[in-house]
Amino acid sequence: MLSDWWSDVRFRLRALFRRRALERELDDEVRFHLELETDKLMTHGLPRAEATRRARLAFGSVEGIKEDSRGVRGISVVDIVMQGVQYALRGIRRRPAFSAAVILTLGLGIGANATMFAVTDRVMFRAPTMLRDPDMVHRVYVMRMGAEGEHPVGWYQYTRYLDLRKWTTSFSQAAARSFGRLALGTGTHARELMVGAVSVSFFSLFDATPAIGRFFVAQEDTVPRGAPVVVLSYAYWQARYGGRPDVLGQTLQVGKVLCTIVGVAPDGLTGLDLGESPAVWMPITTYAATRFVGNDATNFYTTYNWGWMQMFVRRNPGVSVAAATADLTSAMQRSYSQEIALDPRAAPASVVRPRAIAAPIQVSRGPDAGRDSSVMLWVTGVSLIVLLIACANVANLLLANALRRRREIAVRLAIGVSRTRLLSQLLTESLVLSVVGGAAGVCIAAWGGQLLRALFLSRDTTLPVFTDARTLAFAGAREGTYQRSRTRGLLVVVQGALSVVLLVGAGLFVRSLRNVQSMRLGFDIDPVVLVARNMRSVSMSDTAQAALSERMLEAAKVFPGVEAASRALTVPMQQTWSVGVDAGGPLPRKASAQRMKSNAGAIAEMQGAEKISTARICMICKQEMFYATPQLG
Repeated sequence: MLSDWWSDVRFRLRALFRRRALERELDDEVRFHLELETDKLMTHGLPRAEATRRARLAFGSVEGIKEDSRGVRGISVVDIVMQGVQYALRGIRRRPAFSAAVILTLGLGIGANATMFAVTDRVMFRAPTMLRDPDMVHRVYVMRMGAEGEHPVGWYQYTRYLDLRKWTTSFSQAAARSFGRLALGTGTHARELMVGAVSVSFFSLFDATPAIGRFFVAQEDTVPRGAPVVVLSYAYWQARYGGRPDVLGQTLQVGKVLCTIVGVAPDGLTGLDLGESPAVWMPITTYAATRFVGNDATNFYTTYNWGWMQMFVRRNPGVSVAAATADLTSAMQRSYSQEIALDPRAAPASVVRPRAIAAPIQVSRGPDAGRDSSVMLWVTGVSLIVLLIACANVANLLLANALRRRREIAVRLAIGVSRTRLLSQLLTESLVLSVVGGAAGVCIAAWGGQLLRALFLSRDTTLPVFTDARTLAFAGAREGTYQRSRTRGLLVVVQGALSVVLLVGAGLFVRSLRNVQSMRLGFDIDPVVLVARNMRSVSMSDTAQAALSERMLEAAKVFPGVEAASRALTVPMQQTWSVGVDAGGPLPRKASAQRMKSNAGAIAEMQGAEKISTARICMICKQEMFYATPQLG
């Protein structure tokens, strides 16, 4: 049995990979039988020509017998497909204009959709790299009622995080995270880079093992101040230290804290957002010392003054999202009661109506999604319309090509080609064109992905189209053409309708974009440069800092090319600064509006009288502008 099975396998493999040799053997065998029958008839006195004719009649259809013999090999389907592919490739060479039109049309349609899918999938659906059981991990938002209704708050106090972690039971893990740009290193190697501040439980959300060394331990992330340790990102380790293993135990100045390097994160661990990846990670309680000054540096875990961190949780098995949200809301209400007990001036809970929700880990799918998400979905819809137009165009081209090939198809049917074989040939030709068009679309997506990444993603985020199985599968799933439409007229109507929608939408989008770009800001930003003064661990009194600011301002005024130099509190269009004025007592809605106007006038009068101290220097130059500010702390 085994020998028979192996013999059959060898025969089929030989038929598959040595088809020409078997075809020659089949021709020789057919010729042998015909000659044998011819010789037999000639022995009865028939001439060779007549004997050959009768032999062929008795033998039957030579091509039919060959087909039956090929069917015995068990690879007839493979033969048909291979022949169809070869014929389709020859057809592409014979009709280069038609083939190029189909391939480019499909390539543009598929490329646009593959590109937008890669971006949309990365922003809205794909889980962060190395995140374990991403469906069970959530970003926690605090919801509060305001003047314009309920709004989400994604950044809140460390004390709030402690409350929610302590008073909930639906989660197996809870982690805190913050980030900011700090100066790393000293001397000429110092650079302002992103620093990730995380609780000790943050790394356990991932299936990640340090490249070398270790992550933080619980004793290093404690209040009032964590240990001065740091974990390097893999990219920073390679760029700054050349990937040397002796980096462990060395010190690195992070902000104003001198930290000891205890480990290196694995390659690919970038965190939970698509923004700039942190260069280093440090305990969040250590990071608090670089962010707060004065009493806030020691009271950040006991007061509710400043929201500066985010919270992530992992649900326990069997706990639904609704149950987790209810648990968070209950804890949030208890936490707000605690806040009111510490600060009686806080708004009553009946007015704020605080609650907390377990939202998706992707910001673009949560309650605090920005306008970029709406624009991205709009562009995705446009790309789908482009794909539909492309498919209608291709269907029209294929139908027109089929009309031109009516005589060829009629001749092939007349000589005995079955309708099934003919249909399979036409489908194979369409499939070959679709595959080539899909390949062109993937190439377009790889190029276009770099452009869209600049619009929707950070510089650290990559879109590896050629190596991303999800994007390739999405592009391949749409390589088919809609050639079953009833009439070309219907396709033309569909194309026209979709084109009108596309053109109107594109026109409105471009017009809105031009309006935004032409909006007057009140000043020319091109010759403006902002320079921030980072004091790090240098201690200076208020008087000394004011004197330094004055010296910098005077030096800036005499700098070559400087037109003017002045101080500023905030960066226009980037930062805001406000002063609260409490008039006391509740007022009717109309009176409240009048009070708001009077408050605004009071603030303007204060600013005009320069009664508010300033800490920043702003210098407008012919070619550049310098902007300086002391680092908090």
